[in-house]
Amino acid sequence: SWFEPFRPAHFIFVAGDQLLTDPGTELEKLHTQLNLNVEIDRSYFVKNPSSGLFCFKSNKTACLHEGKGRTRKADGQSSIPIIAKTKLDAFFKPYNEEFFELVGQRFDW
Repeated sequence: SWFEPFRPAHFIFVAGDQLLTDPGTELEKLHTQLNLNVEIDRSYFVKNPSSGLFCFKSNKTACLHEGKGRTRKADGQSSIPIIAKTKLDAFFKPYNEEFFELVGQRFDW
């Protein structure tokens, strides 16, 4: 229904997983899509070894509190039991495919 009043070109879809694993690149892409000068790039981020999340650095490095972020294993993989993930993937597959076709972009869900 959102494509009734708006064209697909009016939307920008950000890959949340990419934002977690490579925030600088995702923000560079966002700046480019918005036709803005890239003000924040990869050089503004450093990985926090204890949480695995990225911290923003400029004059001072700022990190999320240790309790923040998604619940993931140390290797970055989901902590959802495999049987639950398999069932969720199967249930949402047709909806995801419809969404990917609608927006002309695929996400690694």
